[in-house]
Amino acid sequence: MPRGKQANGEKQDMKKKTAIVSVLLGVLVIGLVSAGLVPYLSNMVSGIVTVEGPVFYATKNVFDADLGYYSLSINEFDGESGKYVMFTNGLESQWFVSEELGINSFYPANYNFDVEICAENKTVNDTIGQVTLTLKILKENGDFREDICEAYVNNIPTIDSCVEANYNDYQSLCSAEELYLEPTDRFVLITSDGAHAITYYIRLDEDTKIEVTPTE
Repeated sequence: MPRGKQANGEKQDMKKKTAIVSVLLGVLVIGLVSAGLVPYLSNMVSGIVTVEGPVFYATKNVFDADLGYYSLSINEFDGESGKYVMFTNGLESQWFVSEELGINSFYPANYNFDVEICAENKTVNDTIGQVTLTLKILKENGDFREDICEAYVNNIPTIDSCVEANYNDYQSLCSAEELYLEPTDRFVLITSDGAHAITYYIRLDEDTKIEVTPTE
């Protein structure tokens, strides 16, 4: 082969090898940059995540037939709509108990109540009612660990008879600091009234619930 052609061939081979090396280096650099972005992007995502608390729904599902307790379902209303419970003055109350929470602590939070209530006047004096909403922690042995918080629904007008059209939605709020729990603990909602001779009806559907939101 002539010397000139051989030299030209060697130069072309060198150019090809250089081009391949450049491509490989480029791919490697892109890979390193991409890998370096992963923790950065992860930090960005974790910084804008909004924590949403659970929602507890009061249902007519029986939790304990002997005690007359009903179920407090978590994040999904699993009862039959249109059911109701009733109680009269301080001598009676209604209990709604959740499943085991399965956690050791619960962040500081606001507990936002939405309750559909109707009140029947049984005396000529009690024309305005009040319902107390108490949240407690129930331990596995049946004892209470502590009260979470207590909210009140005030100024409930009474009527002669509670029919479907006379239920109104009432909202109330209470707050609590961080809760320290056992995984077998449960939430309990207790609805009651102080000392009024009034019969209360609470309608149980997706509108009677407790929405939990973290405090800022």
